Amino acid sequence: MSERGRVQRLWWPHPDRDQLLDELRLGVEVDGTTRWLDEEPFAWEQSYADGAMVLRTTARARDLEVEVEDLVHPNEPVLLRRVSCARRGARLVAAFAGSETLAVAANENVVACAAGGTQAEAQLRADAMVATSFDEHVAARRRDDGGRLATAELPVQQTVANLERLYERSLLVFDTLADRESGAVIAAPELDPDCVHSGGYGFVWARDLAFLVLAALAAGRRDLVEGALRWLPRAQEPSGLWLQRHWTDGSLAPSWNAHQLDETGAVLFAYEAAWRELRDEALDAALWPSTRSAADFLLGSIEAQGIPCETADLWEERDGCHAYTAAAVVGGLRAASSFARRHEPERAGVYGVAAERLCAALDRCFWSEEHGRYVRTLGDPTVDVSVLGFAWPFVAVDPRGPRMRATAEAVELALGRPGGGILRYEADTYAGGNPWVLAALWLGLYRRQIGETAGHADALAYAQRVATPLQLLPEQVTDDGAPAWVVPLAWSHAMLVLTLRPELELVRSPDEAYAIVTG
Repeated sequence: MSERGRVQRLWWPHPDRDQLLDELRLGVEVDGTTRWLDEEPFAWEQSYADGAMVLRTTARARDLEVEVEDLVHPNEPVLLRRVSCARRGARLVAAFAGSETLAVAANENVVACAAGGTQAEAQLRADAMVATSFDEHVAARRRDDGGRLATAELPVQQTVANLERLYERSLLVFDTLADRESGAVIAAPELDPDCVHSGGYGFVWARDLAFLVLAALAAGRRDLVEGALRWLPRAQEPSGLWLQRHWTDGSLAPSWNAHQLDETGAVLFAYEAAWRELRDEALDAALWPSTRSAADFLLGSIEAQGIPCETADLWEERDGCHAYTAAAVVGGLRAASSFARRHEPERAGVYGVAAERLCAALDRCFWSEEHGRYVRTLGDPTVDVSVLGFAWPFVAVDPRGPRMRATAEAVELALGRPGGGILRYEADTYAGGNPWVLAALWLGLYRRQIGETAGHADALAYAQRVATPLQLLPEQVTDDGAPAWVVPLAWSHAMLVLTLRPELELVRSPDEAYAIVTG
């Protein structure tokens, strides 16, 4: 949906794959002239209903004001749009074009666009929807969204006021981007289907989903956790790793690198976090085969120098031996060691010893005396926010140690922008090279980890300031705080939720989980 209230894309039955809609525009006919609501001279304001995915768009012109309410029915594949106009004699006009699996129906002020296996099925569904009061549909949407929110824990930080709406909207974003059938969650609504400016966003990245699992655990959204953890083993390769990205059905999507080892480490870390938070023995047992296969693959990725082999970095832009990847593999192998103690104790020592040997190699390989900080990649000292992964969440080094503190200070000094933003890395050019919301939150999470509440509060205040009026967090924003690229990005919202909730036990107290079994 555009900021003018124009439906731009519509997906069904999954939130990825092909686009179904060509056009669904609304207008009002006044005195024989059709005024399209998404065209100037109208000016537009938008807001969500509190606690629900019900969007209100108000279009105002000098002589006319129209309100459009949009929602997707919680149980049926139907978009419902109600138009309200006080102008006497105004008549609703709709323009529609789409695939043969879509159909529309309308009454005097409501348009329903329904999907179905056939157009006839879709038409029956659309007709039934407009025959029911729109207020009943709103009530159904509110009940569904409210029920999901009611299962979540509340935000607990007390340093920045009025963050409840942003937290709540973040949880609803997860639901909106989720495939209820498979449990997968796409990274963002697809805005670049032809891959003109990017590789596309309407896919599932195991890394992004792992962070979303951490966020859902922190928020107490067990339904999201279980859906994602059900999906991840299905998308895993027979060799044990997760490749770059997938469709929501678990099949491999178009990719541009051989592998990104950090994704596999992050998934295992999320598996162990689920055990620590839920203590669900049946779920844990179901994840053990996936864990063992992934851990064995990670063992084989460690080369003679003691760190993982060359792979794509987490930004998917360069191959090399990366600090963040090494930290994620530490987290993954430690998680596997903990899993093994519960399910196959004789393997625990193998994974645990490998993790600690890799830990010992981090300073040898990535600490630079010349630069006085950890470097992001062997042979590449570019300052990069991802090096914070050494501390948060993987705790591969002492977060409070002087070397990690020096690295975090270098990140803030080199990558900090006016207004509190943080770049991904020096000289970033992707989509304009703007600050990333998740980068600022990452630094805030590190600051909290070492007890610096002011830095934590600064990150939250920044996120609040750059959220859109609809309480959505972009991937990137300008120095002035305006959205500069994808909106919303699930990873940004996941980091926000993690920053607003108490630290996960696995990050807060890793020693219990990572004790090495040697005998």
